[in-house]
Amino acid sequence: MARKVDPKPNSSTKNFSLISDAKLKQLYAAMLKCRMLDETLRQLPTRDKPKHLSSKGHEAALVGAAIDLRREDWILPQLRQAIAAVLRGESLPAIASRSRTILPEPLKPGAEPLSPIPPLGNIVPPVGSLAAQLNIAIGLSLAAQSREKGQVVMALCESDAAASPQIAEALRFAALRQLPLLILALASKTRPSSASTSKTQPATVVTESRASGIPVIPVDHADIVAMYRVAFESIHKARHNGGPTLIEATIWPLPANPHQANSPDPIARMEEYLAAKGLFSDRWKQSLAERFQAEAALLQPPPSPK
Repeated sequence: MARKVDPKPNSSTKNFSLISDAKLKQLYAAMLKCRMLDETLRQLPTRDKPKHLSSKGHEAALVGAAIDLRREDWILPQLRQAIAAVLRGESLPAIASRSRTILPEPLKPGAEPLSPIPPLGNIVPPVGSLAAQLNIAIGLSLAAQSREKGQVVMALCESDAAASPQIAEALRFAALRQLPLLILALASKTRPSSASTSKTQPATVVTESRASGIPVIPVDHADIVAMYRVAFESIHKARHNGGPTLIEATIWPLPANPHQANSPDPIARMEEYLAAKGLFSDRWKQSLAERFQAEAALLQPPPSPK
């Protein structure tokens, strides 16, 4: 979490943060909107329910990493287009409409999308393999680098995704050319301790990034303040010819006494953090929820004709 200092000991001043109060509240509101979108989509009838879009538990990583991307930047999600669209300011009804056009099942490696889906706000639709996704990201990064306008490309993937020779080659190329690429690798399981990590484990996108010379920064997946600060610095570096970075959104093991730790839920943890700074109230959360609920109500499909 952000560093805290008390400029006046024994005073009631707020804790200091390198992130403004307005940005902290914006981060929380975006996470809450993503969570409500996820819950609303889950409640839709099966015929209207988009598959493979759930971001529950990953809101801090996704919002913290992508919230400061510019409209001209690119996002390449892996079947998380709904969340990417939220961060672009897309309305919930428009997101739901486009979400229903996403491929119903993951594609086999090398397969083409069943139907072309035009990019929305520089969001590239999911493709069949991580290698294909990285190849697209490399192409977009090269184009962005040639324009010299500070444009960056962000690719989302799973941290335990198995690497291949094609993936390793793409990562080495990105490192060699110092491309403006940010990779957000989301963990799907608890990070093992260093003592239990075997040297014979298969190569992943994380290990291959490290081997290629791309900096790998592990961040607690539920800590949006830490995620935002790391992403802010990584994006700034990429915009100024500093090369690619991989942020590994890790799930750390819970301590033996959970009462001594922050909540593993990113939204509950942020509520605790904001409350400690005097920035959170139940009334404010309720006002946000009511606004998002009114928008989410438009996601419900029209009743079937009798």
